Amino acid sequence: MMRKLSIALIWIGGIATGAGFVARVGFALDPSPVSIFLSIAFAIFLIGMILFILSNIFLPKP
Repeated sequence: MMRKLSIALIWIGGIATGAGFVARVGFALDPSPVSIFLSIAFAIFLIGMILFILSNIFLPKP
């Protein structure tokens, strides 16, 4: 359960980070709301990565 949640967070955060990066390159004239979105998406991605690593360390493999 924890592993699936963390993988989902990695995918959501990674896709949102990529989309935010593309949007930031596209809308370089007005970057302020895009940079907020990008930082939130990257934080989600990092949380998912940390949860995935911790679940691989502490949870037994099925």
